[in-house]
Amino acid sequence: MTLHVFALNRRARRLYEGAGFDGEILRYRRKLSPSSTASATPDGAVEHPAFEWDHGEPPAEAADLLHFWFGASQPAEESPSRVAERQSKLWWQKDEATDREVRERFAPQLVPAERGDLDHWLRTPRGLLARVLLWDQVPRNVYRESPWAFAYDEGARRLTSLALERGADQLLSPIECLFLYLPLEHSESRSDQRRCVELFAALEARVPEDQRSVFEGFTGFARRHQEIVERFGRFPHRNQVLGRRSTVEEEEFLQQPGSSF
Repeated sequence: MTLHVFALNRRARRLYEGAGFDGEILRYRRKLSPSSTASATPDGAVEHPAFEWDHGEPPAEAADLLHFWFGASQPAEESPSRVAERQSKLWWQKDEATDREVRERFAPQLVPAERGDLDHWLRTPRGLLARVLLWDQVPRNVYRESPWAFAYDEGARRLTSLALERGADQLLSPIECLFLYLPLEHSESRSDQRRCVELFAALEARVPEDQRSVFEGFTGFARRHQEIVERFGRFPHRNQVLGRRSTVEEEEFLQQPGSSF
């Protein structure tokens, strides 16, 4: 299956070009297979060779993104609640200064990642996590309130699937797994949403009891996303920015508190 990360409508292109970018990103479209070494069978299925992790440190650029996102070089050495409290503003609040910093520091890596120039990040568990962050979180800051905020979601979801296939979540700390799983929470697929809730519930059970309340909140938020997608088959709050027409039921829903994220 070919992943056209940037197959957006004309309105999206105008928004992008009007923001002052040079349009280079529009020229890059490549197949994103679940592995840079995967091969396709005649029926289109993807075969994966045996995979062995590089257990060294992730590449410097990946490590820089991870340090920025988690506020520490090794978040596994801190309690999840402490990391979550310290980073909550970055993770969950809209802030123009934060968006500007993310744009300046990490947006230049989006095109190289699309070309495949950053595939070496995928050799380590935390490097793969950094690639998920690059495609799932960075665009939401860089292109906030535009269709481009969601342009990389399918690629991020495929990277999460690759990470789960390779068992990366068993090698990451619980707070890192939170962001490894988020592309499934951002998906408008009902099956992805169900899988996400299952993963968050398992993660909640994995953490020490004194940290469980933090992850209960994450699981509850995942369930809320699932309920919306189960009901509508999509997130109605995205309709306006994506140029989609809302149904009467969706319009009524959007008037309710908590209908948007």
